[in-house]
Amino acid sequence: MTNYTIVGQPVRRVDGFEKVSGRIHYCVDMAEPGMLCARTLRSPHPHARLAALDTRQAEALPGVEAVVTAADIRGTNRHGIERPDQPVLVPVGERVKMIGDPVAAVAARTEEIAEEALGLIRAEYEPLPGVFTPQDALAPGAPHLHDDAPGNLISQYTSGRGDVAQGFAEADAVVEGTFVLPRQEQAYLEVEGGLATIDSAGVITVYAGSQRPVFIRKSIHLALGFPEHKVRSISANTGGGFGGKADVSMHALAALLAHKTRKPVKLVWTREESFLMHPKRHPFWIRAKLGAKRDGTFTALEAEMISDGGAYASHSLIVVFAACSYLPGPYDIPHLQISGRSAYTNNPISGACRGYGQPQAVTALESLIDWLARDLEIDPAEIRLKNALELGDAPGCPRVVLDSPPTLPLTIREALAAAGELPPPSGPGKKTGRGLGCAMPIFDISTHDTADMKGVGASVEVFPDGTALVRSGVCEIGSGLSTVLAQVAAEELGLRLGQVSVLCGNTESTPDAGPIVASRQAYCSGNAVRLAVADVRARILEVASDILHADEGTLELAGGMVRVRGNGHAIPLGEVTKVCHRTGVNLLGSAWFSGSHAPAGHTFMTTVADVEVDEETGRVRVLKMVNAHDVGQALNPLNVKGQLIGAAAWGVGYALYEEMRASDGKLLTPTLTEYITPMSLDGPEEWQAVIVEDPYPTGPYGAKGVGEHGTNTTPVAILNAIFHATGVRVTEMPATPERLLRALKQQRQRV
Repeated sequence: MTNYTIVGQPVRRVDGFEKVSGRIHYCVDMAEPGMLCARTLRSPHPHARLAALDTRQAEALPGVEAVVTAADIRGTNRHGIERPDQPVLVPVGERVKMIGDPVAAVAARTEEIAEEALGLIRAEYEPLPGVFTPQDALAPGAPHLHDDAPGNLISQYTSGRGDVAQGFAEADAVVEGTFVLPRQEQAYLEVEGGLATIDSAGVITVYAGSQRPVFIRKSIHLALGFPEHKVRSISANTGGGFGGKADVSMHALAALLAHKTRKPVKLVWTREESFLMHPKRHPFWIRAKLGAKRDGTFTALEAEMISDGGAYASHSLIVVFAACSYLPGPYDIPHLQISGRSAYTNNPISGACRGYGQPQAVTALESLIDWLARDLEIDPAEIRLKNALELGDAPGCPRVVLDSPPTLPLTIREALAAAGELPPPSGPGKKTGRGLGCAMPIFDISTHDTADMKGVGASVEVFPDGTALVRSGVCEIGSGLSTVLAQVAAEELGLRLGQVSVLCGNTESTPDAGPIVASRQAYCSGNAVRLAVADVRARILEVASDILHADEGTLELAGGMVRVRGNGHAIPLGEVTKVCHRTGVNLLGSAWFSGSHAPAGHTFMTTVADVEVDEETGRVRVLKMVNAHDVGQALNPLNVKGQLIGAAAWGVGYALYEEMRASDGKLLTPTLTEYITPMSLDGPEEWQAVIVEDPYPTGPYGAKGVGEHGTNTTPVAILNAIFHATGVRVTEMPATPERLLRALKQQRQRV
């Protein structure tokens, strides 16, 4: 790999000290003089018509400054990621479609007054029949939830190649299963919340944690009918997102109340509201079948998927497409037939969640592969290596173009080498097992075919003292991206990291960078910042060439100096930039990056999980977890390892603990008390993040996407380890002790 000064180094995060010292401010810390507190009245019914709404008693309560209903909205009163089907406030006469749908909001001088006012609003409902599984929703005669969605179908997708019937006829072994994959909660530490202000010119500014500030501004403009130039969205420090903050949450209501009261309004959801209202990982039902010849060569893959989209579409149009696209994985499978549907139900909303359909798809395929390996008596690693894509093969994922040699074999070898020997059981009644999970994760590269991800802007300004400021519309949600962008700018300008500042996520003063989703921003914004620096760097070198009497081609920026290669002549960068500012040379560089070589980027990864199963209790203990990921070039190895371990922790929860259950639209796990997430002691006893570096041709310094990918392979690696240890095939997650004991009992009865 090429040696760099700042890029590729495990530097500490630029915002790290503020976070660990508690000095950083989040939405709950925000305050303005005269600020009002807001609360939202929500439907208790999963499906009902709002027959009447009387707010007079609430409006008369001392301390209440405003009560708003749908009658106060002059815009479309609709928002949504791919389909604007969700109301800001449900109007009288229309239907609520989930428990929690908002019907009114209050702004008052204190939270207590606002809460009391909610109890004084009289809302009358006419309950209607609901649908609570996608299978029921898609059945003939089911209650119709959305006028523009016949049969409650949100989206459907079909892809294929070859002839699956022929492929299965050629197979010597065929395995199939139906996988039930649960709803998963993002469970970020910071709930949704923010502050809306209004100035003397009527400009409304919403400060809130978000993953897509430009989308927030546009949504407020359209839904509320405010002129777009009168709306600003500023991403506050965000305590976790993971996809859950990619949608509009409290933003529009806070803006509406600020507009009506002409005062600052703070609206923070409770944990119960957050659990109820923000979109979760989609529950999936996947029926899949895989065939192979006796030597392990795959012949055919067939699958049908159904997902529960909940009451509103959010990301369901894309997630089902993504899951279907990802299903063939990093393998050469000649015959494919894959279909998927997502349906409206009266359940909580499903949307973007770390992995975006990949964990569900990878779990199904990689489980089948291990089952085939057992039936054919082939080592699980060998069957994967035998079928791994090679340069020139056509991937089953239509969004992938193999533009560099596939590195799946390298990640498998690196992961197994790091894992070492499988440890023996710790005592009687216990068994240990090792499982693999492989994937070909994709990441967005800002092509021209995806909504608000069509390109990424960035600017870099160099000041008279030689320091620099990066402006990027991307949000810092805890992923360390602001550090990575500072590293890129520092590398290109030859500065120390501390000489570069980063301003993120402000629709008034930063270029649009689209959302921070799809593991895209290190690649996309990294490229944009590099181009922006090149823009300003050229002007710096032009001035420096006159000062040093040297050709521009012989100059380099390094160590805070402009140097002439070969003769040792140099001048501090700050002296050059002072001349630039004094003579009117513009030192603001701007760039717009958009990928063009493929619909999406791709990479490869392998997870090895070692577990111990207690056959008396059904408890699974994760002994070791190794994630080997081809990151192209690790822009910050410390950050990459943190992302891989964090993503793997998600996967442990998904495999063994987490299940957001609902009954008739009501959450049965409404808080962190009932919803079980893994704690530090529930994770692997040994973590290893193995960084594999095979530079990507179009990435900044060769970098590839990283953020979500460990979540994709970890769950199935654990399930396959359970299978290796016990012979039990877990097809319903999470693999709780109760489920595992039941499966072990059924296995004994069959024997």
